[in-house]
Amino acid sequence: MRKTGLLFIMFIMLWIYESVHAGFGGNLSFWVISDQNTYQNYEMVSDVIMQPQVSVHYQTSNREKFFRTQIGSSLFTFDSYADRQYLSHQIEVTGRTNTGIKNLDLAGSAQWTRRSNEPLYKYYNYQYTKASFALLESWRPWHVTRIGFDVNRKTYDDLMQFNFDEYRFQFQERITFPSKTTLIATVQIGTKEFIEKRIVEADVETIVAEPVRERNPDNPRGNASGNSGGNSGGDGEGSGNGGGQGQGNGGNGQSRQSAEISSVDQQIPSLKSLTPVIAADEVLVVLSGQKSRQINTSLRIAQSLSPKLGVVLEGGFARHLDGAGRYLSYQDGGYETDDVLFDDPYNFEHESVSLEWSLRLFRKTVWKTGIEVKKKQYFYPAYDLTGLTILSNNREDRRETFWLDFDYQIRFQGLLESMALRLSLQHIANQSNDPFFDYAHWIFFGGYEIAF
Repeated sequence: MRKTGLLFIMFIMLWIYESVHAGFGGNLSFWVISDQNTYQNYEMVSDVIMQPQVSVHYQTSNREKFFRTQIGSSLFTFDSYADRQYLSHQIEVTGRTNTGIKNLDLAGSAQWTRRSNEPLYKYYNYQYTKASFALLESWRPWHVTRIGFDVNRKTYDDLMQFNFDEYRFQFQERITFPSKTTLIATVQIGTKEFIEKRIVEADVETIVAEPVRERNPDNPRGNASGNSGGNSGGDGEGSGNGGGQGQGNGGNGQSRQSAEISSVDQQIPSLKSLTPVIAADEVLVVLSGQKSRQINTSLRIAQSLSPKLGVVLEGGFARHLDGAGRYLSYQDGGYETDDVLFDDPYNFEHESVSLEWSLRLFRKTVWKTGIEVKKKQYFYPAYDLTGLTILSNNREDRRETFWLDFDYQIRFQGLLESMALRLSLQHIANQSNDPFFDYAHWIFFGGYEIAF
């Protein structure tokens, strides 16, 4: 397989660079994720995802300057649904230098990511670029102020209506007290603007890939049957040659049968409400919006109780300022629990609080356990499982996450720098007034990382 071959070639490059060049290094890792509910909905479809990853980096630093550049690739394979396999490439450059003014540093980074999927899921293919700049003022060794600005752009090969630019301004204060308490307060204002403007003329627009197929009557909120199960998908399960599961994750995707389209030439008329419209799995229906703004705030309190024990308490909220976003109202979520196509933060407000304990044992082992509660209020309705009846004008979720992490690391002298073993067990319970997104499940994560 060509993708696996690329990972092997990068590993050989890593070994050569580390062997003959000072300042070069690399990482080789392998992770396994076993998820009882891979697509984050009530149908509880499980899968096992494997992720081999390799990266090479060059780094140089002194008392006043730091520079690092890294290139890496990750391969994601799905045990039950091989067509969901995809490859991700990333290039990242980071640096920090003194401005010439005492205690004032300038930090910056640039990142490029490319995701490539199998043909059945090529509509996930995208490029992502990000540039970040920040000024860091060290008023005292215990007091640091950070003012930053990020510019992000994400472009999809097929879903051009979802290409966007994002601008984020961030202000952060970090204070450490003699009691070994660290306080971090952050305020962030973000603006998301869609690049494609033509959709603004209508509230709903359809994107038709091929003629419509008959729906599966046994799965009213799901795909059509046959090949359509793997091509574009919906919120339900697809069968046939496609072999894919079309479960939407905890985001915006909702299969709604409030309209029919009988041919590729027929268009859905403009709608003046938030009521989603569904035609078929090859037809992607999007809600119109051009620009939206949001403010996020968080407060993090970290307390060292002893040389081996620490606790972190964090809370935050997000509020919508103005504008409207876009989302797929009939989509194939895949393993996309945080993809902006399906759970865009600009399409909901939230409040969250978390508590985490960490315990260091034998200088090489760290245990962490914690819990987070997050409430989300979406800007669109909650429906019943048929997708025909509105249960509430606004979908509301309460997500409780519990985790237990284990990290064991060994350091070496010479070519092999370190080796780490990581294990994690998570339980996620999502209570929603939309029954499609009401579920609870376990996730196991394990793997190792070798640094050269």
